[in-house]
Amino acid sequence: MGPGMNPGIDPCWGRVGVAGDASCPELRAHVHCRNCPTHGRAAAALLDRPPPEGYLAEWTGHVARGSALSGLSLDFARREAARAARSAMIFRIGAEWLALPTGMLQEVAEMRPVHSLPHRRDGVVLGVTNIHGALLICVSLSVLLGLEALAQGGGTGTRRLLVIGPEAGRFVFPADEVHGMHRYAPDALSPPPDTVSRAASSHVRHVLSWEGRSVGLLDGELLLASLNRRIA
Repeated sequence: MGPGMNPGIDPCWGRVGVAGDASCPELRAHVHCRNCPTHGRAAAALLDRPPPEGYLAEWTGHVARGSALSGLSLDFARREAARAARSAMIFRIGAEWLALPTGMLQEVAEMRPVHSLPHRRDGVVLGVTNIHGALLICVSLSVLLGLEALAQGGGTGTRRLLVIGPEAGRFVFPADEVHGMHRYAPDALSPPPDTVSRAASSHVRHVLSWEGRSVGLLDGELLLASLNRRIA
């Protein structure tokens, strides 16, 4: 339990959540601990607790000393932050294993009906689907990225819908299989190989190794920009 933590709060996010071993079963539904009701209740309890004795005086001293931090100390902090593990959601579309930064994902949902839209013939827009009462545009990353379909009988996973993007501009896309969250070190990334298709290579910035496979790590912001252009 961290300093100042309310004894009635279980900081599960540091043990089984994104800051721990990521074994919490709720991560499949919420993707990130910040989306989990348990995390929200803990945050509210911490904000509502009274400050401990001497708290204001202690932090007044911290702020005063902060101005004396050396550039060397700041550089060290930046280097340590750069080496910290990051995470991505790994999924399969057709024959290709891909990943998106965890922060891009809102939810992993069960498959549900997708209703086609009139006058959409480019293949990227599949239609709209209902996610918790909101109609979101459902798109095909397979078409956008020019990915090859998996040979019939070659898939073993269960299809899922992945909800990505900011609240005001969310998209949904179907994945043929979702592995889950994978933590990696930034220095473990490598450049994408020449074998990546032209459309995919413009969105895949790095490749990470996972269970003997090469997984294309997508540039989330670029992907959203491409999708917005296609629906404009």
